[in-house]
Amino acid sequence: MTKYISILLALTGFAQAQQGSVAGPVAGFVFDRGAQALRPLPGIAGASTVGGPITSGYQLTAAYVAPRLDSVFGVAADGSTHYFTLSSATLSEASIAGLMAQPERVAFSPSGTAAVLYSSGQAQMVVGLPGSPSLAGSLPLRQAARAIHPTSLAISDDGAYLLFAVGGAIQLGSQSGGVRAVMSAGAGASVAFAPGAHDAVIAARGTGVMLVHDVPGSAVQQTLAADDGSFEIVAGLGFSQDGTRVFVATAAAQPVIVLDLAGNRTGVACACSPTELAPMGNLFRLNELGAGPLWLADAGLSGPRTVFVPALVAAQ
Repeated sequence: MTKYISILLALTGFAQAQQGSVAGPVAGFVFDRGAQALRPLPGIAGASTVGGPITSGYQLTAAYVAPRLDSVFGVAADGSTHYFTLSSATLSEASIAGLMAQPERVAFSPSGTAAVLYSSGQAQMVVGLPGSPSLAGSLPLRQAARAIHPTSLAISDDGAYLLFAVGGAIQLGSQSGGVRAVMSAGAGASVAFAPGAHDAVIAARGTGVMLVHDVPGSAVQQTLAADDGSFEIVAGLGFSQDGTRVFVATAAAQPVIVLDLAGNRTGVACACSPTELAPMGNLFRLNELGAGPLWLADAGLSGPRTVFVPALVAAQ
């Protein structure tokens, strides 16, 4: 009887894992295009795996997870956009009236308290995340009657400001609808707000990495890293959760570059070619889920490093 109970408990645990219910620590979440679902990464950085699909009630074509792993925007196969709170690898849908359909991209603020959805020259700002979501406004991103397609966009934690890069121009938009130039930068620029502040960082070829203090106000510029060829291709940019360090994913020999606010620099090796820098708690995801390993940059205080999650087993 004892042996039978043990087997039954093991099978129950397996079934829960397949449905996306995870006990213990979770390093983050990743979207699986093949399964059209979000998957958890059970375990800790350097010792995690890819878990079973999480049920959302929809076949998803895209999913965007908040930095603190507490909410998700998902785009369903019919183009509708859905907002979920996320707890213990369980998705619970919450309605947001007027949410745009089929956004081309979604970006959360550094702490995940606000988000911007973009499509066809229109940016929609959402605040009150995760528990009390509501639309804060909509901002047209157009120039000479044509839609602007930003290479990068970021929203402040209070949802008041939207920073975006178009070509070599860095621009700032606000809930009031105004848009103004901030500075010029190289092509392919990336932008990111600091957590809980209106400071921001900009990285681009020809620019290096620039910290801009009080972007809506004095906009004082401080060089964190000069352009030395490391920033020819910037795949992603972001602050650590405490706002004391800046992480840059690049195509350089050491593809993850970490800078403190005094400009001290650490290069982190990785057997990978980053395609993004998606925050997941104290981690950053460097690529999408695919046939190979999933690579993560660990922003822990013990020192930055890169780790990988083994490739998804087809049977999952």
